[in-house]
Amino acid sequence: MPEINEDELAGRIAEWQAQYGRLGHTEIGREEFLWRLLTRAEYRVLMEADLSPEEKEEWVCSCCTLYPPGYDFTNCLGGVPTTLAREILKESGFSYDGNPNPLGREMLERFREEMSYFENQVDCIIIEAFPYLRLEEVAAWTVEKTMYYYSRAEWVLSQLRGIQLVDVATGRPVSEFYRQVPKRRGVRGVAETRQPVPT
Repeated sequence: MPEINEDELAGRIAEWQAQYGRLGHTEIGREEFLWRLLTRAEYRVLMEADLSPEEKEEWVCSCCTLYPPGYDFTNCLGGVPTTLAREILKESGFSYDGNPNPLGREMLERFREEMSYFENQVDCIIIEAFPYLRLEEVAAWTVEKTMYYYSRAEWVLSQLRGIQLVDVATGRPVSEFYRQVPKRRGVRGVAETRQPVPT
């Protein structure tokens, strides 16, 4: 890459990762490129655009290349836009050679498998009960805060919405736990003293 202060580049990469998620790196000849994944909305625009195949490749590169900034993909060494666009499209899960890209299916299968684990289900149950929350926000919580909200989500879904939830540890319906809540401080049911929300 062209000369740049290492701290400055590291700072930029951290910002890009926070904004775009996973980044890609491709070396073509003596040139290096940092890029982000193409989104589904951008891919739809690309497919509907009245552009030649070469112009579409340049569009993908210009859209997703983060570094070097302002790289001129129209006037560069031959093959650079083609090679880089194919890499971006491939890693983004889109067709890059006229055939379906298996990466999308592989991603789906991996993420479906992840959902068999309780720690991944918890976030979705909380979001269902409290739809104003975002999945990324909930995933960043501490265990204490997550379990606090999860217990409230269980109660909302099982007691107010009538959704049958099953406790993964015991196999018992969650509604049974809330029928057997012990009395505390001489107060019954929902009138118990509230504890502060974990932060």
